[in-house]
Parts: sequence; structure tokens; C-alpha cells
Amino acid sequence: MYKVMNGKSKIFQVDDKTYEVTVKYPKNFCPVGGTLNRKVAELFQESICKPYTQGFLTSFNPEFKYIGDIHKCIIDDNNKFCQYTLHLKEK
Repeated sequence: MYKVMNGKSKIFQVDDKTYEVTVKYPKNFCPVGGTLNRKVAELFQESICKPYTQGFLTSFNPEFKYIGDIHKCIIDDNNKFCQYTLHLKEK
């Protein structure tokens, strides 16, 4: 999905139960949520961004679920990237 929206994603495994995810875009524009709009940022993060990445990673480790913390978001911070941490929890 990120590639289709012209984003470049990096998923870095910090340790056995933690992943850092960064998605960079060419402009300060989120293909899902648009431009800076702090009023809707959490809605998009919780309903689209985190579930998508959690589902993607769950396909590789179905015995775990992923809990996410978003640190940077284009529609919340007006930058060119999104960054969050996902923590693995046993189901």
C-alpha cells in the first residue's frame, strides 16, 4: 500500500518484540489523510494507519498481535514522514 501511494517504508526490528516503522513521502501530504489537520490525525492513525501495518506484520507472525505508538504523522506534524513503534504481544 505504501509503495502504491508513492511512500517508501522502512521496518526495522529493534529487538524480539519491537519494530520501528518509518514511511517517507515526497511532499508534506499524506495520501490517506491529506495535509496538516490535527483535528482528524488521530482518527486516521487509529482507523487506517496502525491497523494496516499491524495486519501486514501479523501475516508474518500470526501468533502475536501488534500494539502501536505513533511518534510522527504528516497530518499532525506537517512533515514528510510518519514514524511509529509496534510492540509484539502474544495472543
